[in-house]
Amino acid sequence: MLRELLPTLGFIHERRIIHRDIKPNNIMRRLDGALVLIDFGAVKQMRPQNEAVAEQTISIGTQGYAPPEQLAGHPRVSSDIYALGVIAIRALTGIPPHMMEQDPDRVIWCGSRSYKNMSSPNYNRFWRG
Repeated sequence: MLRELLPTLGFIHERRIIHRDIKPNNIMRRLDGALVLIDFGAVKQMRPQNEAVAEQTISIGTQGYAPPEQLAGHPRVSSDIYALGVIAIRALTGIPPHMMEQDPDRVIWCGSRSYKNMSSPNYNRFWRG
């Protein structure tokens, strides 16, 4: 999944666009087996890097997949990477985002909490055709 979708994110990020709503429902498998990112209705065009003004935006994204800075109205390129990482963790463990422990610096998806085995239905959906 990551190998297929990270190049897509690289492509849109090089054009200074942030998707802002990466979640499982916005990842589809084409008939040829390739994964594609859909629903670009919440995209945000980033300002040029030389502008010093910090731009606040409307909070857009799906709870659990959007990182705290995005929910606070400050999306960054890393916001899309965060969301894709949460999807990968869910696909591997079966843990939905709302059950992952979080603090401001990280998502804790293993440790004291028990989690489902690696054969979750999501794993097969994302890694196998």
